[in-house]
Amino acid sequence: MITKKKQKKIHGMVEFHKRFDKHNIILKNIYESQKLGKPLYFNVEYSQKKIVPEKVFRKWSDKTNILQYLGVHYIDLVYFITKATPQRVTAMGQKNWLVKKGINTFDSIQCLIEWKTKSNIKFNQTLVVNWIDPNNSSSISYQKIKFCGTKGNYESDQKSRGIKIISDDSNYQEPNPDFCQFFYFDGHAEWKGYGIESVVNFLDNINKSKLFKIFNSSAARFEDALVSTAVVEAASKSLKKNSIWQKINF
Repeated sequence: MITKKKQKKIHGMVEFHKRFDKHNIILKNIYESQKLGKPLYFNVEYSQKKIVPEKVFRKWSDKTNILQYLGVHYIDLVYFITKATPQRVTAMGQKNWLVKKGINTFDSIQCLIEWKTKSNIKFNQTLVVNWIDPNNSSSISYQKIKFCGTKGNYESDQKSRGIKIISDDSNYQEPNPDFCQFFYFDGHAEWKGYGIESVVNFLDNINKSKLFKIFNSSAARFEDALVSTAVVEAASKSLKKNSIWQKINF
């Protein structure tokens, strides 16, 4: 895709919307200010309801895995924040619930990634993902990240966005208004959120490129996505080889 993009002289971007989440932008800003010191580790938990692989993506879920679908966003996020290079990865997973539903893919994957910064500081990312959360969970996605540095920590509960809803007509809900939400203003309705912003940002920059010959965006280019793709590929090899560490090449 990168080769084709260069041949055609066009822009190629990847929709990594986590780069546009205010929670993550704050972490990036604090990290770059060096207030948290040198990185030691990132812990990530990310999961979704059983309805996602069983119903929503039924025809597709056995052709992928939960690390490729969900985890890749937070792999890219660590690269986006630190500009570090992934060195090696080990992964293990479990197949229990989904295979009984006729879907041959992992319920959960646990992944450990070793990164190295441009100043040769090594740190780890622990990534725990699944898509068999109960369907009556209060949110479609459970997502949490913690950064630990030599001078401080940053924690972000990206599931609990401060809104809680309960009524006679529905289960207890904790919606994420920051991702993709339909808002009404005096009869006028529009979508807002970082999921929308990432797409609009791409379109805006394409338009600017045509008009002013510039292209400046925090969105992931195809070249940026090589990093997370290489990690996912190495993790898939580790899953097939009894969790043996795999060197990452890209």
